[in-house]
Amino acid sequence: MKTVTLYLLLGLLPYAGLQSQNSCEGTISPTKQELRTNVTIPNTNLIKGYVEHVPADYWSSQNRFYPLVIFVHGRGDAGDGSANANGLCKLFNPVMNYPTAMIERGTWPSALVNANGREFPFITLSPQFSDWDYSEVAIGDFINYATQQYRVDTDRIYLIGASQGAEVIQKYVGSSDRNAQSIAAIIPIAACKYISNGIAQNIGRNKLGVWTSQCSSDLMCDANAALMNHANINNASTDKRAILSNFPEPGFPCLQDPHDTWSIMLDPNYKKTINGRSVNIYEFMISYSSGMVLPVQLANFEVSLRNGQPFLQWQTSQEQNGYLFYIERAREGEAFQRVDSLYTRNNPSGSSYEWTDAFPVNGKIQYRLSQVDKDGFIEYYPIKWITIATQSEIVVKQNPFYTQLNVEIFDATQHSLPIRIVDINGKILFQQAYQLNNGRISLAVNTEQWSRGLYIIQYGSKTRKVMKQ
Repeated sequence: MKTVTLYLLLGLLPYAGLQSQNSCEGTISPTKQELRTNVTIPNTNLIKGYVEHVPADYWSSQNRFYPLVIFVHGRGDAGDGSANANGLCKLFNPVMNYPTAMIERGTWPSALVNANGREFPFITLSPQFSDWDYSEVAIGDFINYATQQYRVDTDRIYLIGASQGAEVIQKYVGSSDRNAQSIAAIIPIAACKYISNGIAQNIGRNKLGVWTSQCSSDLMCDANAALMNHANINNASTDKRAILSNFPEPGFPCLQDPHDTWSIMLDPNYKKTINGRSVNIYEFMISYSSGMVLPVQLANFEVSLRNGQPFLQWQTSQEQNGYLFYIERAREGEAFQRVDSLYTRNNPSGSSYEWTDAFPVNGKIQYRLSQVDKDGFIEYYPIKWITIATQSEIVVKQNPFYTQLNVEIFDATQHSLPIRIVDINGKILFQQAYQLNNGRISLAVNTEQWSRGLYIIQYGSKTRKVMKQ
């Protein structure tokens, strides 16, 4: 765990020069949080105040460091950072249902709980931007400020953004590898704009947790923004770990204001099944840690067919504090499901593992390993594809065909039989033997010189009639 030792010098005099004022007429009056006004954030003048909530034992546990959740508001809640209606009181508007309001109502969780049931009490800070056109650069400035003023476990910093705040946090983590690697997970909610390909690639390749969401009938913003941003991030990722909630979902309809998706997402009762476990965003966030040294280092992972069954082999180069491997399987276009697990051997120099899928499913199948350590943190490894067929099958991608015939052969036997294409009179126009690749052969045959008419593809005892036009 990384820590910020600078706080040890400041610990006796936290918040020197800051004022705490807790009066917000016409909104929810803060009694469980502090309004930090007239603050100076180095390198930016866009943040003049913020709302602070610390765990109950924060002041008595001087040697403990805590996860940090930073909430970034929408553009309509910009203000001067003061303790009045034009400032931080905007963040307590009960209609908006921000974390600040939830904390006062008692609906904001007091701790992040991981897969093993371990509780992580956490700090929640809600900065207010003074200009509606705020920049992602100021987010970095505020994070630097927070890690100096508070005892923050800097491996566990999480960003939640609503509306324009969602855009800002995505731009921040996606603007550089360094930023992406400093944040464990982000929750962008109801973003109005599409992120660039460069932003998506930075987020995807750095493997931080991402759970994005939007209502499909959002009237204020492009209702496809979250959908496209999610797809672009996953396209840049080897393990497709980004999660999407596209409302309405069963039991969770879009609200009267369809742009307000945060009221659903921030509700601890809203959960989604992710990798076989039903979790809310708080349980999702704590499963990620930005600076964690992986307890298990994967050296190699391969999937092949053995006696017609998928055979998985993998080797590790280092193992410590590991708990188990989950083997996950999915058909093309479907969600992963856990189908088995193997305990980690915790050999410091690594181990070899193998597993056979005794009950395979047909089609183009993807397998993925996930490794869980004894602290409940999960690491996902790259996906491997294989094609499974219980018998030989000839698939033609376009029939009738024109100048090119595209054929796929599926064969679980792993035989290398010749492929022939003959005309109606039995004349061989094409013949070639191919090596099966995990039960599959793909070929494209140039047919520009062939006459129109009927042709027959032959593979072993299988045949398929095709027509050229």
